[in-house]
Amino acid sequence: MPDECLRAKLIDAGYSRADIEITGKEELLNLFADFVVQTQIRSSVSEEETTAMDDNGPQQNSSERDLDREAFEFEKSKWADEMKKWEAEERRKDLELEQRRAELEERKAELEERRAERKLKEAELELKKNEAAKQDTSVGKNKIFSDAMRSSAIRMSNDPIKAIAFFMNVEQLFNVYKVPTDLQAF
Repeated sequence: MPDECLRAKLIDAGYSRADIEITGKEELLNLFADFVVQTQIRSSVSEEETTAMDDNGPQQNSSERDLDREAFEFEKSKWADEMKKWEAEERRKDLELEQRRAELEERKAELEERRAERKLKEAELELKKNEAAKQDTSVGKNKIFSDAMRSSAIRMSNDPIKAIAFFMNVEQLFNVYKVPTDLQAF
């Protein structure tokens, strides 16, 4: 039986609400057991008064007390079994709650990981866009074409006859690399 039910029955029996609310499970069971015993004793005392007039009164009293004790012990064991069942159910619910919390934490971690991956991809994409934008600017194009021409063109020597071959090679490279006319000035 849940603690709340025990507390409600004990409060109905006349126990102080403040005392009952701070009392633990074991103490609640003991108080309830005392209450049940007292109520059974009161009822057996009133029965004793009625049976005292009979000839077999004392014998019935002891047998009734034994029966009352047995009934009390049975009720007490029944209450204890119900408390065990209730506690087991509470533990099961707590375990389920912990499992749900763990799953939620895992989902949060996965979500954070996905967000981090997405931010990384966005940063890489932005970097690529910036590089492409640099290449599209005249400074970027100038750098690309100058690197290509520098590595491909023949070296100009001090000999004036070789200067003609040098300029013909440069014009040919302009056509091969499709260098824009605004960058072809030399």
